[in-house]
Amino acid sequence: LDVVIGEGEVHPTLTQRLEVAGSLQPGSILPEHVRTIICIDLSGFDAGYSSVSTGLRPVYESLVSFGPFIVSDALLRLFLQGSLSIEMRGSLPTDGAHHVVGKGSLTLASLLR
Repeated sequence: LDVVIGEGEVHPTLTQRLEVAGSLQPGSILPEHVRTIICIDLSGFDAGYSSVSTGLRPVYESLVSFGPFIVSDALLRLFLQGSLSIEMRGSLPTDGAHHVVGKGSLTLASLLR
């Protein structure tokens, strides 16, 4: 199962939220210095990550692959009922700590149609 991660758009307040999380003075980081990464998780497999991108309109151009698969009832059930968990993690160039700044999920059944 391959998942392509293309482009994103980050809310302009992300810089301020990360400054607060990093105990930095407001306005000390420019939006183009904000770094983000996408984490995708599929139950039973290692999490996959995009490349790191910067700015409020990040371009990841990444491919995350899950597999190999052994066809079984459990796998078919996962494809019919399971989902991909997605997190966007943000960081500032001054601290490197990743903070979860967004979460979502996609059902596998809708992706495999």
